Amino acid sequence: MMRVFNMGVGMVLVVPDKEEGDILDRLEKLGEKAYRIGVIEKRDDDQPFVSLV
Repeated sequence: MMRVFNMGVGMVLVVPDKEEGDILDRLEKLGEKAYRIGVIEKRDDDQPFVSLV
């Protein structure tokens, strides 16, 4: 199924920047593959809601 269907990103955790490294290390030790996929930033009123970089 993983080769045929788009299975999405799975579980998403939102954590503070200062804890990112610790969280990624802990997940790796548990045998999980974890990746940073984005950031949450304050936006101005004239900016779009979502920005893909």
